[in-house]
Amino acid sequence: GRGAWAGGREAMESQAGEAIAALRERLRHYPCGTMSPLTGLLRIARLERDVEPVLEAFRAAVAEETREAATQAAEIALAPSLGALTGAIGKRLAFWEAEIEENWALWSRQASLFHEACDGAAEAWSQLTCSVEAILAWLDAAPAPPQEVPPIVYLMPLLDLKAMQQHRCWDELHDALAEVAVVLATIGAWAEYHGLRGDGLVLQQARDLFRAIIVALDDTRFGGGLNGRGSEAVRAGLAASSAWCLVVPEMEAVPRSHRPWWSPCSWPTRSSEPHFRGEGGAAAAVQAERGPADPDPPRQ
Repeated sequence: GRGAWAGGREAMESQAGEAIAALRERLRHYPCGTMSPLTGLLRIARLERDVEPVLEAFRAAVAEETREAATQAAEIALAPSLGALTGAIGKRLAFWEAEIEENWALWSRQASLFHEACDGAAEAWSQLTCSVEAILAWLDAAPAPPQEVPPIVYLMPLLDLKAMQQHRCWDELHDALAEVAVVLATIGAWAEYHGLRGDGLVLQQARDLFRAIIVALDDTRFGGGLNGRGSEAVRAGLAASSAWCLVVPEMEAVPRSHRPWWSPCSWPTRSSEPHFRGEGGAAAAVQAERGPADPDPPRQ
């Protein structure tokens, strides 16, 4: 009995070592991560110094599981009678069968939720990009609203209903674009903080769309940043965003050779973007292959 117990213990320790080696090999080809104490979400480890704590935590978990398995094996191996041995084995078998069934059910449910979330996110992203591109294309073709509207028009809109409607339309478009820009910048910051890359396509689309929006907002037709207009509204929106303020201060404090596209330090200006100055304007970067713009303002 004791010889079998010793042999079983050696087998457990050997399997523990193999599990650790297998994880280390897997991490050479697949990402790993840990739960961020700041956001409570998984943060992908991209650097070796970030991978090592993951390995260390796995080693500790394997050691704990090995000790637990050894304790259970000792109880079985040292059972005083055949009846006690049968009872102990039956209890352990029932326990592990229940554990496997519960974990499989949880895994299946989470996998289903994950795929549903991915499908929903892909559909929402497609709708967002198409809508914003349509707005940018319309802005490039639309005439500027009257620069000066007498105050009496705001009190009595019927005196110049068309001018009032134009200003209201541009105000609504400005607010919508500023809100989208806040969302895109936050997506970029959170993706970088958590080490998310995917295939790179969505983040590239987010970057290009964000830059086009910032340049469009700084158009003189939107006030060029005066009185909270232009891209200053995006800065104000980010400053009021709890999601942005949660991760960005820590990231901005880290020295780096270049700033990411979502950082206010890297935002483009209309004069710094040659392709926004010519025909096509802000929509040129994201709507090169679309047809002529709709003369009517896009629906919100």
